[in-house]
Amino acid sequence: MMKLSIKSTLAESNFRTADHSPSVAAVNRIAFVIILFLIFGSSVVAQGVKFEDTPYKQLLQQATVKKMPVFYFIHASWCPHCQKMQSDVFPDAQLGMFMNSHFISASRDGESGEGKAIMHKYQLNSFPSFIVLDGAGTLLYSFGGEFKIDTFLKELQTALTPEKQFPYLESQFNSDVSNSDKALAYIMALRKARMDASAAAKKYLATQEEKQLVNAVNWKIIANGVNDIDSREFQYVLSHQDEFAAVASKERVNRKIKNIVTELLRPFTESLDTTGYVKARPLAKSIHLRNTDSLVFNYDKVIWERTKNWAAYEKTIREGQEFIWDNPVALKEVALVFQDNYSASESLEFGLKLVVRSVELKDSFDGNLIAARIAKKLGNFDRARYFAEKARTYAKIVNFSTSEPDELLKSLN
Repeated sequence: MMKLSIKSTLAESNFRTADHSPSVAAVNRIAFVIILFLIFGSSVVAQGVKFEDTPYKQLLQQATVKKMPVFYFIHASWCPHCQKMQSDVFPDAQLGMFMNSHFISASRDGESGEGKAIMHKYQLNSFPSFIVLDGAGTLLYSFGGEFKIDTFLKELQTALTPEKQFPYLESQFNSDVSNSDKALAYIMALRKARMDASAAAKKYLATQEEKQLVNAVNWKIIANGVNDIDSREFQYVLSHQDEFAAVASKERVNRKIKNIVTELLRPFTESLDTTGYVKARPLAKSIHLRNTDSLVFNYDKVIWERTKNWAAYEKTIREGQEFIWDNPVALKEVALVFQDNYSASESLEFGLKLVVRSVELKDSFDGNLIAARIAKKLGNFDRARYFAEKARTYAKIVNFSTSEPDELLKSLN
């Protein structure tokens, strides 16, 4: 996509069409700059977005006096998408002219001070986040992510449209909660803001009988607003997958089913809450589909490895090895865990079986090395030498260092 950035000189390829006449886009862009130059002067044209250091409450007071909304850019020092916005988007002259004339802008670190408080107040949970507020501190619009200049400008223009703002969308929805179009518009705005849309979806779907659920609009509402596996609507999706696939697609239905399991289990794996995970897991397993069972297996694997519950980890792998049996990389990764964390012969034999299967599927340097090390731990030196030699041969073929297999072979003599 073409950037809206205005440079002191425009590249010929951007300014002219194939017949050497100025392109419509180029003419419009230059006209826009000239108009703003005449209105605001050269000092405005020369700069990008002007961010105020003024505290939150004073910014809201300024917004009331100037009758302009407040725009907040919430970022984190480690966030590459935030850095990209700071280096490539906000310095743009045309974007600066638009924002400086329509918003009072501020930039805050979302992990400290006022920025952290704003994250909490407006339920922001990712970086970068962008919010637009009125003088009363009411959230008008919210979105997030990394943008190109032109798409970012379009979002800002939408943010200034009253019919696209939260107060209007919410009031319209609440005026007729059975109206699917109003419900969808409000729910999609919440989703764009990365906010929980489940309460609105639940409120609307309560007005729908089961036989009314299967249509394109209701599918979008379910897909974006339902995250409870036990809910009537999700259970209806499970038992009528073909019907919903006809109004959406099989891929979208499968993705929704997997996403709802992810939303259920991932928070527990990230927080290492094994108690919560054990309680939630049966709900995910109750779906009884292979792709969700595979997903649960992966979450089982992650949480037991991270919490170093090696008994539970081995039980998980033994019961779910079918999900990795044809994946040489996954088999090798699991075998490495067995190499590093198990000493019982039965466990090591199982780990060896997995890595041998891996190198049978796809020969590899590290796979042979893992097999050699596990065989050594088992005291099976002949087999250890066999795999160490295989690792050494593989290394020579692909020009890897042979130091590791050489050292291992030396220890086996």
